[in-house]
Amino acid sequence: MTDEHKCLHEVDFAIMAERVEENVKDTKQILTILQGDNGIGLKTEVELLKQDQKRSRWWLKGITAAILGLAFYAIRALIAG
Repeated sequence: MTDEHKCLHEVDFAIMAERVEENVKDTKQILTILQGDNGIGLKTEVELLKQDQKRSRWWLKGITAAILGLAFYAIRALIAG
């Protein structure tokens, strides 16, 4: 009975070793996706998108301010005139 018990533990360790190897491979793939593999990684893409959003907001604010300025100018000209 001791031999059977010992054999079961060996199988469990072999399965665990395979799972650890799979986890290592998965972790490496995730890191490659995040950091990029000779290209733009996910972290860089997210940072670029954030910068694009900031620029877009500045453009939107500028256009909104220009439209409001023209509207107030037109209203003031109509009232004065």
